[in-house]
Amino acid sequence: MRVHDDNGQELDATFSVEEVEGRWSLVMESRGGTAGTSKARNVDYIPGMDLLLMRLGRMGFRLVDAALESAPVMSLPLEQRRLELRTSSYPVELREQDAAELGKELRAAQRNNTTRRVRLYIEEASIQSPTVHSLEELGAWLSKGVPAREQFLSTVEGSAFDVASAVSAEDARERIRRAIAVRQGQPRFRRELLKAYGGRCAISNCDVTETLEAAHILPYRGQHTNHVQNGLLLRTDLHTLFDLDLIGIDTETWTVLIHPRLGTTHYSPLEGQKVQLPADRTAWPSEEALREHRREAGFPA
Repeated sequence: MRVHDDNGQELDATFSVEEVEGRWSLVMESRGGTAGTSKARNVDYIPGMDLLLMRLGRMGFRLVDAALESAPVMSLPLEQRRLELRTSSYPVELREQDAAELGKELRAAQRNNTTRRVRLYIEEASIQSPTVHSLEELGAWLSKGVPAREQFLSTVEGSAFDVASAVSAEDARERIRRAIAVRQGQPRFRRELLKAYGGRCAISNCDVTETLEAAHILPYRGQHTNHVQNGLLLRTDLHTLFDLDLIGIDTETWTVLIHPRLGTTHYSPLEGQKVQLPADRTAWPSEEALREHRREAGFPA
């Protein structure tokens, strides 16, 4: 994809967006060739990178890591390819960071060649309420530009009903698939929980995969919280109730706790029901995390 400036002018700066091991990333292609010749490529690398960083900040993303992607170093582990920042540390909250200054730091970290191919690992600061639902959507916003953050959020969250797109059954199905993918959780995290729980809800024993979601016990705070021990595989409605602190797990008996508000609902029979735990003991949910969830929810310790 090509970067366009805020006036719609196309820059000679190329990037792509990809998912790697469950993480979203942006790849900035290197600059090369002699300026002013037919072999010159990506001559607007520097303004292009700065624009992309600024737009990521407007959309509420943070930079969680950055590494060289040039062919000569690709055999090295990530730790040896990482772009070490001088005045910041990962994760970097992009909305609070001056894009041009951060761009300088990233390029300085490349040492002798400051315009090499780099991969920026990114995530939304509020993954529970994402504003960007697919890599395609992210690429389009980064390429063409986004408005100021407040206007961007109102565009994403408060847009009027689009009759034209709704008429297309294929468009409608794609929107639904995207919404479900976001709700079900990050792909790798969900796959790990599906495997650990044998494709069945930990509470209801439901085995309809399309209704099963990756529930975080403690809120998402970056990739390290996408750990199988910080997760439960739950049916959609039970995931919602768990997130709303209306369901908890007693780790002394491994049974379900129900908030009094659910006492007269059809969920009341779940009180005291045994939780289905993974066959692999190392994949069991963290007792400490579940205790913290109970404490936050107001259940007895």
